[in-house]
Amino acid sequence: MARALLNLYRVSEQHKKQLISAGYWEQAEQYLMDATFLLRHIKESSTVEDPSSRDRIEHLINYLEREYTERIYALINRTYETGYKELKTLQDEVKMAQKTQQDLIPEVLYVDYLESHIFYQSLGAVSGDFYNFFHHEDGTLDIFLGDAIGHGIPAAFLSMLVIGCLACMDRKQPPSEIIKKLNSVLEEHTSSKNFITGIYMRITSDGAMTYCSAGHTPVVMISSSGAEMKVFDARGLLLGIFPDVSYHDNTHQLTSGDTMVLFTDGIYEWQREDQTMVGEKLLLQLIQKHAGHSVEELIAHVVEDVQQSTQTASHDDLTMMGLRYTG
Repeated sequence: MARALLNLYRVSEQHKKQLISAGYWEQAEQYLMDATFLLRHIKESSTVEDPSSRDRIEHLINYLEREYTERIYALINRTYETGYKELKTLQDEVKMAQKTQQDLIPEVLYVDYLESHIFYQSLGAVSGDFYNFFHHEDGTLDIFLGDAIGHGIPAAFLSMLVIGCLACMDRKQPPSEIIKKLNSVLEEHTSSKNFITGIYMRITSDGAMTYCSAGHTPVVMISSSGAEMKVFDARGLLLGIFPDVSYHDNTHQLTSGDTMVLFTDGIYEWQREDQTMVGEKLLLQLIQKHAGHSVEELIAHVVEDVQQSTQTASHDDLTMMGLRYTG
C-alpha cells in the first residue's frame, strides 16, 4: 500500500507546477486524499490470514493505484490541452500585433528631393524600434525615428501609441513643440518605466533641415564630397518620464549630395562574443568609410561590417536610415 501511495504522490509532485498553473491542483489533491483514505481503510481491514482474501486485497490495492494514477494523468493531459490553447491564443495575438505594427510603419519613402534607404530588423515578431513619415502639402517632409524601452509586445504597443499620437499632431508647429506635446501625452498616460528615445526631423524641398532630439542617438551628416562628417548630438530628455519638459530645435542647411544617417542604439550596442559592444566610434568610422556609395549601399555595407565585426546575432531591434538630399 505504501508503494501505491508513494507512486501517486510522486506523479503529482512531478507535475505540480503545471497542475497549479492550469487550475487543476485542488482536484489532484482531492484524488490523493480519496486514494489515501481508501488504501488506509483497506490496510486496517486486511487482518485476515486467508491467502485468497489477501490476494483480493492486493488486487484491490493495484486497481486503486491504477485508477487514481489514470485520473491524475488525465488532469495532467488537460493541462497540456489548456496550455496549447493559451499558447495558440498568444501566438494569434502576437501575429495581430505584428500585422498592426507592419501596417503603421512604411517600407519605403518617396520624395522628389531625397534618395533614401532603410534597414529595419526586429529582434522578435514585433519591434520597439519604429519610424514614420509625414508629408506636407508644400512638399516638406517630417520624419520620426523612435526606440521604445525593451523589446517585444510591450515595446511594440508603446511604439504604436506614439505613431498614433504623432498622426494627430498639428504639423504647422516646429519639431520641438511636437516633441513637447508627445512627451506630455506619454508622461500622463503611460508608466514611468515606459519611456522612449526619439528624433523628429523636418526637411524642406530647398534643403532646410530642422530636428529635435529626445535622448536619441546622434544624426550623422556627410558632405556631398564625402570629405566632411558632422555629428549632430544635441540630445534632449527622454520621452515619457518628466512633465513640462522644454525641447529645442536645431537647424542645418543641406546642399545637394549631403547625406544624413539616422539609427537606433541597437546598431552600435551590438555585442561581440567577449561582451564588448561595437560602439559609436566604430560605427561612425564605418559610415565615413562607405560615404561614397549610394545610400542603399552605404547602409547595407555598414550593417554588414558591423555584423562581421561581432560574429554574433543581435540582441536588440535594429534600424538604420539613410537620407541623401538631391535638390
